[in-house]
This record gives sequence, structure tokens and C-alpha cells, in this order.
Amino acid sequence: MHFCQTKVARVAGPRARLCPMGFYCPEGSRFPVKCGRNSDGKSTYTSQRGRATCDVCPPGHWCDEHDPLPQSSIQQPKICPKGRYCPAGTT
Repeated sequence: MHFCQTKVARVAGPRARLCPMGFYCPEGSRFPVKCGRNSDGKSTYTSQRGRATCDVCPPGHWCDEHDPLPQSSIQQPKICPKGRYCPAGTT
């Protein structure tokens, strides 16, 4: 998926840009939306560009939507710390 920084969003065209990792771009969006908690309260991520939705953080991993690092866990889930339980959608 692409996003457009114009008043009328188009999926493709000279001003369209591919949605970055860690963000999703609903059809017709003007700007990318950062992955975070979904409507069920589960943490999400995306490790691919051009996504229309984010994926729920998988079991055995955790995703921190506030991670300031460039390769943040909204782009790649982190492995659950030893001795901890991390069900799907763990923050």
C-alpha cells in the first residue's frame, strides 16, 4: 500500500510513497499510521513495507510501540525474556 501527501489520496501516482516498516497505510490514507495497540488492546508490528494493516505481536515475543530505536519492536518483535510468559499481543 501507498500513502499520498495530497488532498486527494491515490494508491499509485507520482506523489505516492510506499508505506514504511512499523507503519500501516489504509487505502486512501494521506499519511502512514504507526503500529501500536489494535482494537482488542493487543500490541502490533509490521516488518514489511507497503502494508495496509499491522500484525499482532506473536506468542513468545513482545512489541514495544514506545521503543525509540530505529529498528524498534514495532518493526520486529523481540523474544520474550527468559522466565516470562508472552502470549500473542504482549507489550
